Amino acid sequence: MKKKFPQPKKRRFYINEHIFANQVRLIDQNDDLIGDVSKNEALRIALEAELDLVLLGPNQVPPVAKIMDFGKFLYEQSRKDKKNKAKSKDTEVKEIRLSFNLSEHDRDVKLKHAQKFVSEGHRIKLQLRLKGRENIYAEKAIDILHDFAEKLNSDFEQNPQKQGKVFNVLLKAKTNKDKLSQDENKNT
Repeated sequence: MKKKFPQPKKRRFYINEHIFANQVRLIDQNDDLIGDVSKNEALRIALEAELDLVLLGPNQVPPVAKIMDFGKFLYEQSRKDKKNKAKSKDTEVKEIRLSFNLSEHDRDVKLKHAQKFVSEGHRIKLQLRLKGRENIYAEKAIDILHDFAEKLNSDFEQNPQKQGKVFNVLLKAKTNKDKLSQDENKNT
């Protein structure tokens, strides 16, 4: 059986005679506010300019209508949507598991993997699992996470949280502002 995924709702615009309001706040094609006029008067003005009357703010009182070329408006909207979609690149959260007694070499290998993920623009979730008697050394576990973040040259998105026997923390790459402010603090 084929699953049907809900499609995102497209915004519906009311145009010309399909506008339901009797009174509208009219904006002309030059973005100048004309004022509150009847729907018939607004349609007459739009027809004289050989443009469409489009209802932009149907939930306002009175509703806002604008005189414009509707085809051109839809084209510009689709271009904006494509541009925004291209900009909103999905970033994954990559998980790296550390242990309490991790050797130096193993930690360096995990650090290299983390640097690769950061360079690709991903966020990193560090997970440090404590076993048995390691649970009494929670402060040392937090220090290990801080040390790893320092070597990776990144900041915590949130402080380390302990969930049962596991410490979880999200890391984000430092921005240029953060790096500059840190350099200034070191120089003073």
